[in-house]
Amino acid sequence: MLIEGECDALGPRQAAETFGFSKSRYYQIRKAFQLHGAKALTSQRRGPKRQYRRTQEVTRQVIRHRFLDPDAPAEVIAQKIRQTGLKISTRSVERVIEDFGLQKKTVPLSSKA
Repeated sequence: MLIEGECDALGPRQAAETFGFSKSRYYQIRKAFQLHGAKALTSQRRGPKRQYRRTQEVTRQVIRHRFLDPDAPAEVIAQKIRQTGLKISTRSVERVIEDFGLQKKTVPLSSKA
């Protein structure tokens, strides 16, 4: 689009319309290209850039509670952490437990005597 708008005789308005953009969006893209080059035109990751719920402190607390009481379910650990004023969901506690391999070992039914 920029090539057609800048190099060809189309101009910015016609080039933007050809590619389904507004004229103002054309100028936004052109400015990004002028400032940062072709890398600015690639798709960027959307959403949060970091974990804002599962911070290092929350992760440490989950691991600590898991080692203090290995039989405690994720709901109990999440409730204990919430009582200290930190925000965490039960699913986030489960994810930390999975990420660090802190799940309970299960014994297959066939090996029980």
